[in-house]
Amino acid sequence: MKSVSLTFLAALTIVACRENTGSGSGGGSLGGFGGNGEAAGADGGDAGGGGIPTGDGIEEGGAACSNGVDDDLDGYVDCADRDCALTAGATICPGETSEDGRCSDGVDNDGDGFIDGSDDGCTEDTAELCADGIDNDGNGYTDCADYSCSRNPDLDLDCPSENTDAVCDDGLDNDNNGYVDCDDFGCSRNPDVTICPDELGGGADGGSGDGGGQAAGGGDGGGGSEDPCGPSHQAGVCADPTQVCEQGQCVARDERFGVPAAPGDLLITEFLANVELANVPDNEKTAEWVEIYNAMDKDVDLRGLLVRDDGTDSFVVGGGEAIVAPAGGYVVLGRSKDRAINGDVDVLYAYDREFTLANGEDEIVLEMGGVMLDSVIYDGDFPHGAGITSALKPESMDHEANDQVSAWCPGAAAWSESSGQKGSPGTENPPCG
Repeated sequence: MKSVSLTFLAALTIVACRENTGSGSGGGSLGGFGGNGEAAGADGGDAGGGGIPTGDGIEEGGAACSNGVDDDLDGYVDCADRDCALTAGATICPGETSEDGRCSDGVDNDGDGFIDGSDDGCTEDTAELCADGIDNDGNGYTDCADYSCSRNPDLDLDCPSENTDAVCDDGLDNDNNGYVDCDDFGCSRNPDVTICPDELGGGADGGSGDGGGQAAGGGDGGGGSEDPCGPSHQAGVCADPTQVCEQGQCVARDERFGVPAAPGDLLITEFLANVELANVPDNEKTAEWVEIYNAMDKDVDLRGLLVRDDGTDSFVVGGGEAIVAPAGGYVVLGRSKDRAINGDVDVLYAYDREFTLANGEDEIVLEMGGVMLDSVIYDGDFPHGAGITSALKPESMDHEANDQVSAWCPGAAAWSESSGQKGSPGTENPPCG
């Protein structure tokens, strides 16, 4: 990651200290893009704040941030305003923690660009939090229905289960995860359960069905298998690419959508690795992005798309609704959908913090259904820089051509006055000058 300039080191320190008032180690395994994937800053914070207070606003500090008034008329009141979250102090604006519903209010309480279950301060991983009837980590699942509770080896909880013939035939949702009897993977994929029809996959996995199931993108939904969408695949990925993971179940994709099945069906056409946003603290955690071109003649639902590098960074596009890349169109996958902190980019899907682009050299790989659709390995010879994208030349729109350094050029013009960075996110790249 790029080193942080001294001009906003102080603000970064404020954010870091505020965030540490939380109790634990992260909201949502596999990237916090569970649910609909709209993780970072989608609804909360001061849309015009840009992260660092300018010092001349009127909703800053203890008095203005505790009077119940939208002093700067930006639509956010007191601690829901990013200016307050950064300036009022922990006594008045206690940040994003699992207390008082702050991890399920849709607000970026600590102004760091991450909300609710996407914020490291939001957890559901103690005996107290797992028995309070509150969705403390904001991922849509409460207490024993959340894997952070039911499958936490550090907790000795008496969580109900759905894993015997008796409870799998009583018509009740015994483990409160939204699935009843043989519709629950705790029954249908448990070798000790004999009453579930074979077509439901009885005994296939040996999952115990304790609590909720790990679903697409790190949420806790599904029927109680540790990997409900493909036992031999990454969570959220169905073994059959014509299917998509919805609420922990692999279901047929809508026939309106094409299914990428060959190299080049989806292409990497632009990326921003080295962010330069002077007014956004820790901007590389909120403003990196990758642009993808859909080369197919049908719209594509990107759910189930695995994006990874050759190391440990990866995410799976997930959610309850289709994430659509139009035929012959360009879409952007980025770390945040909040345009105030992502460089004013229209991000289709926010992958949060599970995928990071190194400034010097790294890899970007697209896979679906076990097929590598495209990959780009970039290094210091690639034409990009601080606040400047690497953009694929229009004449090199091919999954083999874009392997070459010569196929890329630096972003030429600023796409937004407020951002000042150079590139063309979400649109066709201009010819290299």
